[in-house]
Order: sequence, then C-alpha cells, then structure tokens
Amino acid sequence: KLLDEKVGERAGLAPFVKEYPQVLKHALLGQGNDLVRGIAEFKFGNELQADFVFLTAFSGGFIVKFVELESSTDRILTKDGRMSARFNHAYCQIQSWKEYVQHRLKGVQLGIELERQFREKEVLYKSLRGTNPFDNSDHFPLSHPDCMLLFEYAIVIGRRPTLNAAEIARKGTLWAEHTAIISWDRIVEAASGFHSNGKPKPPGPYNPPTPEDEAQYT
Repeated sequence: KLLDEKVGERAGLAPFVKEYPQVLKHALLGQGNDLVRGIAEFKFGNELQADFVFLTAFSGGFIVKFVELESSTDRILTKDGRMSARFNHAYCQIQSWKEYVQHRLKGVQLGIELERQFREKEVLYKSLRGTNPFDNSDHFPLSHPDCMLLFEYAIVIGRRPTLNAAEIARKGTLWAEHTAIISWDRIVEAASGFHSNGKPKPPGPYNPPTPEDEAQYT
C-alpha cells in the first residue's frame, strides 16, 4: 500500500527503511556480507547529506556506497524523455558528492568525518558504536592516508512495473558512472526475508526451477 501512496521521499517507505536499515543493506549489498557497516543521514561538507552510507571492508580499504532515497511514486523520466524533477534532484546530489570526494584535500577530510560518524552513529550493528571501522586485514582505520576508498552511489526511486524501455536504458547507462538505480520493489522483496523484529529469516528449502521457470529466462 505504501508503494502506491503519493507522498514525498521522507514519508511512505523511507521511515520503515530508517527503522530497519538491514533491509536496505540486504537489497543493495546482499544478506550474507557481515563486513558491512552503515549510518543514516551522513552530513559532510557545508551542505551535503546522504540518506545512508554503507561501508564494505576489503583488505586495504573500503567500498563506500552513498544512498539517496526518493519517493516510490516518482518516475526516472518524463513522457518526453527528460529527467523528472525528483530524479534530476537526486542525480545532481550525486554529482555534488562525486565532486567532493574527488577533491584531494576534501577526500582526506571525508575519511576523517566518515570515521567519526560511523563511530557515533552506526545503525547496522549498534554494538560497534564507539569503535572505528578497520579494513578487512585490520591494518588500516578508515581515516588512514594509505586506506583505499572506492566510491559507489545508489538512488532508490519509483516502481519496477512502471518502468518503460527508456527508463530501463537510463538505469543501464548510469552503471558506467558507478551509480545504481533501485526500485522500491527491490526493498520490499528484501523486507520479505526478515522477521517483524528486524532479524533475517533463515533461507528456505531449495526448490529446483521448473521448465516454466527456465522458459522465462530463455
């Protein structure tokens, strides 16, 4: 029901995602990765803010994923093929984030600020509050000058059934810019894998695909 309500990005499903950030993490990064940490409402620079940031550790650094939430009723493109107002707003936000992280001095400041906010505001594993994120080898904290930071971006917007060919094509082209466009349907699908208390459900029994299933992908 919330998927179809014409409400702003701060209403509808956004409060649910803020309350159960594991669902968003599962939708964007998969359920089994325990090396991920997350924060909400990450403020950096003078005016920039990301709705969520997720860190995935690897040996020597982190993948840093910035996430912008828009409404489930917004479209990617208008009928004449132009970016919709809300999608254009989100896209411009991401361009501003990219300009910030690509600036050498600001990139150093970003690592320091990310480390501080993950230490204070961790939302996926609250027991980790008060601790600094370390790379997968435990050699480098997030703010270390030799710690490699790789940046990715995601916009959560719209519904999968409403996408037309032009919008799907635009989603594809943005992968080249390390930017994923995710529908709210994927978030709802991810939520089905969790209990009402926010704990992930165990995987169900494996059911081999039927001939009808396989026919969908041929």
